[in-house]
Amino acid sequence: PTAPCINLQASADYSRFVQRTRRRYSALLALLPSGLPSKAMMQTLLETLQAQGHEAASALRIMRHIVQERLITLDCETGASLAATTSGFTHLAEVALEHACHHASAQLGQLHGQPQNNQGQTCMLWIMGMGKLGARELNASSDIDIIFVYENEGQTTGRADGRGQISNQEYFNKLVRTIST
Repeated sequence: PTAPCINLQASADYSRFVQRTRRRYSALLALLPSGLPSKAMMQTLLETLQAQGHEAASALRIMRHIVQERLITLDCETGASLAATTSGFTHLAEVALEHACHHASAQLGQLHGQPQNNQGQTCMLWIMGMGKLGARELNASSDIDIIFVYENEGQTTGRADGRGQISNQEYFNKLVRTIST
């Protein structure tokens, strides 16, 4: 004889993370439109949180919790495809990295100006995703492996008062440290 099947309903309600997120951010969960969160939806959510007065780091943290709660719920309760779920987590990482980079660049720009090469052209920073991020396969428990690469040696322009000029190496080291925290 075979053992009877036990029907266990998959529910995000059993997740402590989901429970805490729903409790802590109950008033903010509705800011994310229903369905699978797109990159544009995440960016809008982040902008809305900042417009409500949340500092950049706080807005990023809240956005991450809200989006993760949604993705876990879609995975557990609606049977979202693996591709849809991993795409959502990958978009979340990309939006967070882009936002952190822009925010940190603006802060450093006020202190040191813009990084330039010896010909006076602005130097860029690239963030390259490795592992699951690079393969666009992030999940709820993934960490992100990234490599930062900047374009060229040189110096920053400094502030308007002529101070604050540093080497591009110093600038990008500060930028990466700020993004990573």
